[in-house]
Amino acid sequence: MEPLTDLERDVYDYLVDYLRQHTYQPSVREIGGRFGIKSTKTVAAHLQALADKGWVERDPSRSRGVRLLGTNLFPDTIVAPSFRSLAEEGEPLHDGLCDDRFHFDRRLAGCDEVFLYPVGGDGLRDDGILDGDTLLVAPASEPDVRPGDLVLARVERQGVVRRFAAPAGNGKGRPAARREDAAGNGSPSADGAGRGGLVVGRVVGVYRRVAAPPPD
Repeated sequence: MEPLTDLERDVYDYLVDYLRQHTYQPSVREIGGRFGIKSTKTVAAHLQALADKGWVERDPSRSRGVRLLGTNLFPDTIVAPSFRSLAEEGEPLHDGLCDDRFHFDRRLAGCDEVFLYPVGGDGLRDDGILDGDTLLVAPASEPDVRPGDLVLARVERQGVVRRFAAPAGNGKGRPAARREDAAGNGSPSADGAGRGGLVVGRVVGVYRRVAAPPPD
């Protein structure tokens, strides 16, 4: 995040205080009224400056289309991004790959850095994970995981889920080579994951919707 000017900081603090009090963001006109700014274009320019500096996300088509990025209003929860594909090797997961965000109780999440990854196919049924489930994943590398851990590995930007196993001889773990247990958009072979899959994280939870959401 880039530093804010005094006025930008005041606008940002107002957004924070307003959201805490009302649970939704102020409108452009309400922001203008608070700071004596008559032009909605000027208010929009200040909001865009906050967005350009990484403090908010905004939807210019909506009057209240601002989402705060620089603070956590609810200390007992974390915001977990959801990814349907993974970054190239050596590249971290980033907002360009994120398709949504969800709030989780911090006690359920386990750590602040967790993210979500959807499961495709029934290859993980033996592990109690079904087609359509969403995995809660804590970032981890190969030295962090133990044999038997359920891990998300990357194979050519696709995610595959494996039980981490220690091959005979060296005691070092690797993704277990089982077929038809892929998660994500593709179905890379288990053999490929066993040879070249790079561990991205440890699966720490599973979310399953058991009924259709109510109509809007």
